[in-house]
Amino acid sequence: LFRSVMGRLVIAVHLGAGRYGKQLREHMDDLLRSCIQSGVDAYSQTKDSVEAACSVMTVLEASGLVNTGNGSALTREHTVECDGIVIRSGDHALGCVIAIPE
Repeated sequence: LFRSVMGRLVIAVHLGAGRYGKQLREHMDDLLRSCIQSGVDAYSQTKDSVEAACSVMTVLEASGLVNTGNGSALTREHTVECDGIVIRSGDHALGCVIAIPE
């Protein structure tokens, strides 16, 4: 999520639900910092929130620490279905894919 609040850029990154041990937590914290920095850098260069969001997602998906990009939670039938969405805050335009089978 990218939004200007009182003239400041706000970036929110959700790494998923679950419990992470202490050792993995440090890696997750590093990933979170990398995602946020990527978003800040992209937004600073383009002033485009969609580009910044896609930059964050690229870092997140490449990490291998979370099940985004490669893998997902399984359905009841033990198959993988992937989805994703990008929403532009200015005009609320969005693009999404939902329940795309692997």
